[in-house]
Amino acid sequence: MSQPEDRPKPLAKLRDDYVISSASLPVPVGSRGEAWKVFQESSNSIPDLFALTGTSVGCYRIDAIETTRKLANSGLFAPLDWGVVDWPGKEQRVALIFPKLPGTPLAQKRRYSDQDIVGTILPPMVAMLRAFAEAGFAHGGLGPATIYAGSSGELTAGECISAPPSALQPAWLQTIERGMASPFGRGAAQIEDDIYAVGATLASLSLGSLSIVELPDAEVIALKIERGSAGAITGRQQLSGGLGELIRGMLDDDPEQRWSLHTIQHWIAGRRTIGHQAWARQKPSRGLVVNGTEYFDVRSLAEAFSKYPADAMKLIANDELIKWVKRTLKDPALVSRIVNAVNMPILKSRSSTEALLIARITIAMHPAGPIRYLGLSVMPSGIGTQLQKAMAAGESPQSLAEVISCQLPKYWFNLQSALANDNLTQMKKLDQAKIYLDKAGSGLGLERCLYELAPSSPLLAQELTSKFIFESHALLQGLEALSERNDKPAFPLSRHVAAFLLARDTQNTRAFGRFIAARDPAEVALGSLHGLAGLQTRFGPEKLPGLARWLEVAVQPYIARFHNRDTREILRTDLQKAAGTGNLQAMLNLVENAAMMHRDKDGFFQATLEYERLEFQAKGLRDQLTPGALLHSEAGKDVGTIVAGILSTAIAAGILLLQWKGA
Repeated sequence: MSQPEDRPKPLAKLRDDYVISSASLPVPVGSRGEAWKVFQESSNSIPDLFALTGTSVGCYRIDAIETTRKLANSGLFAPLDWGVVDWPGKEQRVALIFPKLPGTPLAQKRRYSDQDIVGTILPPMVAMLRAFAEAGFAHGGLGPATIYAGSSGELTAGECISAPPSALQPAWLQTIERGMASPFGRGAAQIEDDIYAVGATLASLSLGSLSIVELPDAEVIALKIERGSAGAITGRQQLSGGLGELIRGMLDDDPEQRWSLHTIQHWIAGRRTIGHQAWARQKPSRGLVVNGTEYFDVRSLAEAFSKYPADAMKLIANDELIKWVKRTLKDPALVSRIVNAVNMPILKSRSSTEALLIARITIAMHPAGPIRYLGLSVMPSGIGTQLQKAMAAGESPQSLAEVISCQLPKYWFNLQSALANDNLTQMKKLDQAKIYLDKAGSGLGLERCLYELAPSSPLLAQELTSKFIFESHALLQGLEALSERNDKPAFPLSRHVAAFLLARDTQNTRAFGRFIAARDPAEVALGSLHGLAGLQTRFGPEKLPGLARWLEVAVQPYIARFHNRDTREILRTDLQKAAGTGNLQAMLNLVENAAMMHRDKDGFFQATLEYERLEFQAKGLRDQLTPGALLHSEAGKDVGTIVAGILSTAIAAGILLLQWKGA
């Protein structure tokens, strides 16, 4: 089939149809990576398709792709297809294929009337949120620039796969707590976060322009703490009575008071006044000074403590913090939390006591906020993504390891007034992560924490950085390619590879059991062969000659365990032949031949018994040659017989053991 002449040069191909061209496009707001025009080989026309591509440094929500595709008919812009493509420069990238953008962003129109918002925008937006909630999904990136209006008035939320939830969302569209966390550490979004973002979006559409949009994120958070989210976002501008009540309800900083979808639908149906009170706050008579600034709110004070630890320690050590809370805030529950944070036994056994103490106190002051530790600011559910980002970018993950090891997430969870089901699941994962972290074996440690806590992370093994491996079966192809390189490591399974397989391929975990616990190279090699053979049997390909030759060398220490020299030589010869076929299971069957192992052990045992018998016989003969025996014998006529017996017995014993244990 001839191709149109105006088609640009192809860069990569996904499956049999999608060709990613060299024609670049602007990256949509709320998306990450690079954008390219896409055409299909099966079509003479050039459809309006585009691709978003990126490297392993990007934290893609791969585990959410299927859910987004199911929601494509409910107002979510989802990928048509996705996969890993070979990219120019001998590397691989992930590629997301999308249709044309579903309309124009709501932000493109400067201002909307109340009638437009209530009658045209709000109903489909609430229907979209309802579909998300029923699917147990949250977008985490909604805003006036990421919600599109179609030609028929339908609304569509932009894609949310190319970046972690809220990572690219401006702080004014996020709750105070999520805005305080680092972009890649905000963790899983909830439907309540999407409701908040929609409330901020409606304020923007109603008022046309918001001064808060131009402020740095830190100033946005400070303004929200001072005035409340609704007051900070609207500023001096006034919303109309009914719409203002709706927006204030959606922007309530108390999650328990924030309007639910049910309340919003009730408001739409009846236009009734719900009686939501405008946010009001009484400023304390005095604040605490940190780094020259006086703070009157524990949320902003917690943020200041994390940034200025020396000042924080002074206020903690001289009891100024406790006195201020007691006398000014008069909050007994807060006093109790701070006292408990200081008096925990774990603080007495840690070298980083100061950083840990400040982290615990900031959690006690602001339980709903992020965990703040040595410059980190991360939600518990965002630890995995933050760890992925650090490792992919070559940054030190030490602080994250200490957050897990010091059980700061567990302390955070224990202070929450209520825990959703996904919080409980995350808490169990982080408890298990501490166990992995405390063990040093292959397949454990911080690498295992990464792949358990970040289920969308690709393999980040340094030796395979040019590959983009999401699933265990793709690993075999990566190792096969690596086996041909001169600079390949001595052993196929590094700590990263082992951890990746154990986290992602739960069906094959037992096969890797010997690998996990082993310290002996022979056991490590056999455990690796077990696991990789299982993968090849389940996923293919039928032949992996390079990897087979690599493993053939690796399992030589295990073959050396056989006692019989002839058995070892037969095994080495047969193993070499099996490796030539590229069949790992055939190699495993040879090395773990139960009958051969039994014969070898039994033969060696019998040979050892015979050796001991002959040694005992030789000792008896030697005992006859006591000092002076030669002189007292009848002219030494028995000496020749005794000496000959000793020599023949020793030779027989030596030959026997050489047969079984010879080199």
